[in-house]
Amino acid sequence: MRLVAKVMEVNDGYTPSLIVAEKSILVTDFKIGGKPQYTLLLDNSGRVVDLTAFTKGQRVIVYGFTVSEDTIVGKSVQIKSKQK
Repeated sequence: MRLVAKVMEVNDGYTPSLIVAEKSILVTDFKIGGKPQYTLLLDNSGRVVDLTAFTKGQRVIVYGFTVSEDTIVGKSVQIKSKQK
């Protein structure tokens, strides 16, 4: 699934996540076809960043897998713009 919206909250605790459009985007390790994967976090130029680069109000593009009505395992999250 694809989602373009503003970051509402950044959680860098035990279970790292972003709240985007009232959905929890999990930043985690997972497997596809038995191959280890992880959530790729990118700036607006496509460079890899860590979770601290994301702030409330930033527009982001999320690709991921829906696991419940309000939870998505993030495959990638990219900052769309630096403007809030």
